[in-house]
Amino acid sequence: MRILASDPSGVAWRLSEVCRTCAEQIPRAKVAGSALTRRTQLGQTDHVSAPNSTTVASFVPPQAATHPPALEGETDTKPNQPKTADKTRLLTYPQGQAARQLLTFIDTLPLTDPDARLLAVLVAIRAAREGRADFIGQDLRALRLEDAAQAIADLGTLGWVADGDLLNGDSSEAISVTAPGLGPDGPLPFGKQTRTRVSGWISRVLSAKPLKKAGPDLRLAALYLAAQADPGGRGTVVGLPGECEAAAPGLRDTGFLDESDRPGYRIAEKLLHLVPSPDLTAPPRRDRPSRILAAGGQPKPPTTHNGPLRNTSRMLGRG
Repeated sequence: MRILASDPSGVAWRLSEVCRTCAEQIPRAKVAGSALTRRTQLGQTDHVSAPNSTTVASFVPPQAATHPPALEGETDTKPNQPKTADKTRLLTYPQGQAARQLLTFIDTLPLTDPDARLLAVLVAIRAAREGRADFIGQDLRALRLEDAAQAIADLGTLGWVADGDLLNGDSSEAISVTAPGLGPDGPLPFGKQTRTRVSGWISRVLSAKPLKKAGPDLRLAALYLAAQADPGGRGTVVGLPGECEAAAPGLRDTGFLDESDRPGYRIAEKLLHLVPSPDLTAPPRRDRPSRILAAGGQPKPPTTHNGPLRNTSRMLGRG
């Protein structure tokens, strides 16, 4: 027979299996029923057969849930669950590195006019993999250059030449632009997806609402500042092209920046999707230090003792 007996305080209860005679003599004992109800960690109910008819469900204290339900606005995940990439960002951390590599390359070109440098950004990202890029007249007009003809001529000094008339030709006809120095063995070894994502990011930055009426110098500077900002949108103009520092106050006036206190700046909160994601790669493991190497670079063998043992009587005892 199964019984539930309490201590004198009536707080703690113990389930026991005794004979009927003993059960009648135990004070504060109650006969267990035909089904014992117990709570599991998952909040489910198990039923265990028992020989009598009185239920004991009321005597089983409820257990706290292993994980409390998530509050409104939170995610129901374990505390040690790894973070995932921010889906609102246009560029992952590696793609952000590729964008910075592209802009660093543009900064090395012997170009001084913002029009030419902005056009070079578009040509370089499209020609990064094959050394050539296709353009239509609409692509050129979308850049809103102040002097497109001069920009094309400036790129010609680099050997970057179009095989048609980008200015006056059919705006829907694709025209190939070759860019010597770029291609499979060039300075921008981007994969197909990275090249596509960086190209799309450039278009989104240049077409951002605060920049729609901005000149080429401000839009070019916006590319550099967005690429170099940390995940929170903050950065410094130190080490960037000179026009970036000169353009920072104007970018604040347009609303692209929230702050532009030289040399620091902060991208506007509503434009943080233009800033690359943080680095989510796991830190390297700290393995044990490698074994000491002997002469010749080979690991030293473990030390062994082949001589006679000394003072063994102290270890083994006398007698």
